[in-house]
Amino acid sequence: MKWFKNFFFGKSIGAFLHKVSCPVCLSKFYMRDASYRCLNKACKKVPDTVIEEVFSLKMPPILGRTFSIPGKYMWQRIYKQWKNGGGCQCPACKKISHQHLCPSCHTALPADFWQYPTYLILLLGSEKSGKSAYLASLLKRLKNIAADGYSFTFDAEHIYSSPWQQPLFRYKSTRTGKTEAFFTFFEVSGESLETREKLHEYEDYFVRADGLFVFLDPATFPGVGGVKNRLSEKSVETLTKYLEQMKIRKKRKRFPPSAFIVTKLDLIMNLLPTSTVLRYDTQPKGIYDEGEGYQVSREVRGYLGTWSGPGLLQTIICSYFRDPYRFFATSSDEGKKEVQNYAPLRVEEAFLWLLQEMHRDKDDEKKTV
Repeated sequence: MKWFKNFFFGKSIGAFLHKVSCPVCLSKFYMRDASYRCLNKACKKVPDTVIEEVFSLKMPPILGRTFSIPGKYMWQRIYKQWKNGGGCQCPACKKISHQHLCPSCHTALPADFWQYPTYLILLLGSEKSGKSAYLASLLKRLKNIAADGYSFTFDAEHIYSSPWQQPLFRYKSTRTGKTEAFFTFFEVSGESLETREKLHEYEDYFVRADGLFVFLDPATFPGVGGVKNRLSEKSVETLTKYLEQMKIRKKRKRFPPSAFIVTKLDLIMNLLPTSTVLRYDTQPKGIYDEGEGYQVSREVRGYLGTWSGPGLLQTIICSYFRDPYRFFATSSDEGKKEVQNYAPLRVEEAFLWLLQEMHRDKDDEKKTV
């Protein structure tokens, strides 16, 4: 069977034998079991009750009908897909559709989704720690980042333009112009970090996660704001204990690479010395600048010890001493009517580091296979 798969790889029919993981619901399925959606505007639209149930909508969206490749035997279905150029014929209007869907949640997938790795990044932090604002600023920055001298482009797939699905992003090399990977971001609610039991509801995402963005709200630091009802220290402690529990249960061998990000840098700028690198934005140098990144991590780590006290810092260091982590600080312009001269700042730096570490993990996996 192995020679059969190799023979078809690189061709559209190769997808038929490839197993993938849905970037939204994380269910695994073979591409031969994928559903299709009719995109013919003249074809009658029908309620999609699968999306209604999976995403807990008040009513089902009205979309093109869904269907699968017919055939009792695999060879019949392979032949029909090959005959239709990798697509499937709508049983109602007889038009060929190339719009693949996850059979479990009906998430739309690109036709070449099976050919590339998909990275999942989780966003964690207490309520009002700036998760949504940061992600919005990051995506805006990454959209045109190639123009600033970086080696990649980062574009959203238009098929994901719906309010109920997490967007999927295509990562392409500016050198070759070819797709290298897909990315998804998943935001974990702040209240889920209150207890390990609540975090357990997201176990599948933690098992699958390739990287973490952990947001630290300076308003919760005793040396800055001291807001008591959303302490970053408690959130990080809950998170690290849960990840340790996953190691014990052998769900993961190690923590995923984690970027600890102090948000709202503009609110604490008056507490920083004039000489700090945190007052200046990142300078494009193709990819992550290891020297500057190490300096940033050292500075932020020092400020954390002063502002938040030893508890938060010790929790992170003791939990991650064997796994990759770095400290960052950023300022987002999202949701602000007036942006000061120093905002936004260092938005993409944490993502560039995470990208480097995730690539390193993938390379290590290949060496051990």
